[in-house]
Amino acid sequence: VLGRGCADLYNPKTLRSTMGSLFHLPVLEGDLLSILPEARERGARLVTTLLEGKHSCFEYDFKGTSWIVIGSEGRGVSPEVAELVDDAIRIPMPGKAESLNAAMAASVLMYEALRQREYTGQ
Repeated sequence: VLGRGCADLYNPKTLRSTMGSLFHLPVLEGDLLSILPEARERGARLVTTLLEGKHSCFEYDFKGTSWIVIGSEGRGVSPEVAELVDDAIRIPMPGKAESLNAAMAASVLMYEALRQREYTGQ
């Protein structure tokens, strides 16, 4: 789901970065302030990243239905969207880097969710 202010999905660089996934996955555009509460009503936990997040993404339980909300690289999620999320987590990083870009943060979180759902105990 792409919220207001997202990068243009049909920008040539964006299209190329999807490596063809754009043509195999559903993509919706809409107002997150109405879509996110509806997702919660249907049983999804809403989670985002914050530098001040209380828990590491590796401690967070992604086994249930989770919607990962990724904000812009410069500002993160809007204050209005931040008020809607259930949990704020952080991605621990050694060294002096303060954050990852949005695509890398999303990749880390989605892979951790996949790992918990598919590869635990193997």
